[in-house]
Amino acid sequence: MDRNTVNWRGYWAASPTAFTEAGEIDEPTMRALIEYYLEQGVHGLLINGSTGEWFSQSPVERVRVTEIALSQVAGRVPVVVGCSEFTAERVISLASGAKTAGASGVMMTPPPYVRPTQTEIMAFYKDISAGIDLPIMIYNIPRRVGIDIETQTLKKLAEIPNVVALKNSAKDPEFFDALDAVGGTLRVFGGNLLSNVGFGRLALGQGDGYIGGWQLLGNKLPELFEAVWRDDLDSAREIAAEEKSLDVQLWNDANAPKFGASFQAQMKAALRLMGIDAGYPRRPLLPLTDPQELEGLAAVLTSAGISVTQTA
Repeated sequence: MDRNTVNWRGYWAASPTAFTEAGEIDEPTMRALIEYYLEQGVHGLLINGSTGEWFSQSPVERVRVTEIALSQVAGRVPVVVGCSEFTAERVISLASGAKTAGASGVMMTPPPYVRPTQTEIMAFYKDISAGIDLPIMIYNIPRRVGIDIETQTLKKLAEIPNVVALKNSAKDPEFFDALDAVGGTLRVFGGNLLSNVGFGRLALGQGDGYIGGWQLLGNKLPELFEAVWRDDLDSAREIAAEEKSLDVQLWNDANAPKFGASFQAQMKAALRLMGIDAGYPRRPLLPLTDPQELEGLAAVLTSAGISVTQTA
């Protein structure tokens, strides 16, 4: 397998997992939310990534969330399922459930908290590849896992059977170094592609897409990539500028949310203000309930031209 094995590209929504206030999986809300994303024209979905709060779910729940998502999507777009875990054996078990549900592929970070060496990262992904027969998306997110997958390691990982894609949350210039190193072999996704430098790469046919946990701009982000594909870079840059302007108002310099204690809480509150029910975060995460913060969040959305239909 390699990048040509899959057709993954464009804007993918990293879908939240909807929970009730009591912390139960809210299946009707989750189905409605996924349908909303599909109506906005997303090119794919990521289930049970960081946005999906995989860390607060049991293995049985993670499989159930996958089943709900895959049955709702019903083959309309590719669906990759997050299977991050501490050991390869646990990843393989989750991947088996994802395959049975009909997933297009699976994604996982290096084991969080462990802070493995580059050699241990290689062994981890080799063990996973040997135990599954689904396409694999590697997720490099140093700020959450605690280590960065180095470019030389990524080049070696790209040679592992089943590895076809990379979701890379590294900063510049590491992101573009990795794109140069593995972009011909792997599908590469990252928000860096929405920068001025990133647009230059997209114009050259380098880089494949962006997997985002927001979708606050509705169909504009899918349209951004479709504009790129039809060589309308001016329109694509205008949308990217809107996204970047919104990001500046929602995130501080430490890459933490300005409203609420977690980005999941901020995101779900923003969607609710827009009249889109995404449920509640599940403990240990707490919902955004402070009236002043909600008013501030509503003001940011309004300033970005986003309709706020619910009161703070």
